[in-house]
Amino acid sequence: MRVKVWGCRGSVPCPGLNTVKYGGNTSCYEVLTGDGRHFVLDGGTGIWPLGRALAALGTGQRITVLFNHTHWDHIAGFAFFEPLFVAGNRIDAYGPFNLVDQGKSFERTMQVQWDRQFYPHRFTGIAALLEYHEMREGVTDFGGVTVRSHFMNHSIQALGYRVSVGGKSLFYTGDTEPYRNPWADGEAGSGAKASPAAETTSSGLWDDDDHFGEQAGAIIEMRNNQIVELCRDVDLLICDAQYTAEEYRTKVGWGHTSIPDAVDMGVKAGARRIGLSHHEPLHDDARLDALEAWARDYARGKGFTGEVFMTREGQEVTL
Repeated sequence: MRVKVWGCRGSVPCPGLNTVKYGGNTSCYEVLTGDGRHFVLDGGTGIWPLGRALAALGTGQRITVLFNHTHWDHIAGFAFFEPLFVAGNRIDAYGPFNLVDQGKSFERTMQVQWDRQFYPHRFTGIAALLEYHEMREGVTDFGGVTVRSHFMNHSIQALGYRVSVGGKSLFYTGDTEPYRNPWADGEAGSGAKASPAAETTSSGLWDDDDHFGEQAGAIIEMRNNQIVELCRDVDLLICDAQYTAEEYRTKVGWGHTSIPDAVDMGVKAGARRIGLSHHEPLHDDARLDALEAWARDYARGKGFTGEVFMTREGQEVTL
């Protein structure tokens, strides 16, 4: 299995002189399984350059796109995905079932992009066979490639995916935040003054000795542990890590993870590599370099011997 990063920014694209190293495109990861099929994790603006590369391979392609959720930064490039406009291709787009408003299906939400108010061409210009599929939690077999989907903690339904083939596996969290107990004392974002160690300590949500209150705490702990188990012993964990611990204090409930909490999750799960992703648009190359160095030191302090890195556009990881 080989993974290539085509976009790893969060929230909004941020191209510029200060983001050249890590890139400015939003979420898109290509997964090559060795049998000629292409699996794609998310369709942010990074899927546009990926589409250009795939179009050069000709027609007759089978492409599976697994969407974490339908916020703009995860779907904005899909309407410009060049293989859509090549006859003979087949694109299967998978996304989360809407548990809250079943009238807003995944297909309906995605097709809004082709509304003439937003897009210059008609939807009928698509020449490939495009099919939409809604997913819930469970296991799907794609002819030897196993995908396990699980609902993550975000402001709308969002799915994380464990992709396994040939004894190798990765887990992609997409946008997620550790489940929290809003009634617990001392939680980040409660208005308490930040400690001097705010940049260098996690919220403790993944610590074995962390205690939650009453029934809510038990449920929260169960959900957090379920996600850890989904990541158990993966060769690569691609994890939302948008904020520093200090930044996260004012972003609790926004649906994203802090860098130390992301590392903690990977360490607890026994991941072999931890790829920190969904970078904050305000974090330029120099800032991400510094945060990468910090994350590696933090992981070593936890006894982690694997690789920790900030994902960057153009990066390829062979598992």
